[in-house]
Amino acid sequence: MSMNWLEGMGHQMDEPGRPQAMAMPVFAGQKLVVVGGSSGMGRQTAADVVAAGGSAVIIGQDPGRVEDTVQTLAKDGPAYGISADLADRDQVERVRQQLADEHADATLLVNAAGVFVPKPFLDHDGADYDSYAELDRAIFFLTQAVARGMVAQGRGGSIVTIGSIWAHQAIGAPPSSAYSLAKGELHALTRSLALELAPHQSGSTRSPRPSSGPLRALRIRLRRAGRVPDRHPAPRAHHRDHLPERFSEEQND
Repeated sequence: MSMNWLEGMGHQMDEPGRPQAMAMPVFAGQKLVVVGGSSGMGRQTAADVVAAGGSAVIIGQDPGRVEDTVQTLAKDGPAYGISADLADRDQVERVRQQLADEHADATLLVNAAGVFVPKPFLDHDGADYDSYAELDRAIFFLTQAVARGMVAQGRGGSIVTIGSIWAHQAIGAPPSSAYSLAKGELHALTRSLALELAPHQSGSTRSPRPSSGPLRALRIRLRRAGRVPDRHPAPRAHHRDHLPERFSEEQND
């Protein structure tokens, strides 16, 4: 089981006078899809969610890593694996269809897949550019597939996309022109979805809440009343280790 902020969370979330034994797991009934979930932040977030009562769908390029992640997570709860090269459009379509057919009940999504080729702008070629562009395209359509399921269920959900401060702030070294461009596209998508998906609410639940961030998750809270915000909500930054914590707060708001 993952040893992190979840330790003792059940006790902290008990209502006054409520026996600790009655506390429900933080992510009971929640299913997380992680694009890029076989390593790094994606894998750790999935481990935290499964350890706290949820389930996870791991999407990754390397079949061995995906299988290892699924077997590790399965020690704590349900886990599923999907292997695919997200630079291959046919494979992306296969994953999109599999998500729609088998995991339309997902309530959480983390887009953690990324690529970084530190080349000077004058040295980039078409293959470099396409590696970034195809990943952004894959994230766009896989997010669409998961969001469709969230909307259809009427329960809302939470969407987190790992971005980068380099989408907004230029640096001299390492060179990052293509990387910054790609992350900037994901930040722009995030803000558009925050507005577009805002009306999809049911009762006191919330719509899918897209977020983006650097090695921390930026989170955009949408209004509870079911209205499209009058202006872009201000993002809030949270450390990468706190992704599941932000999810848990949203489930209990």
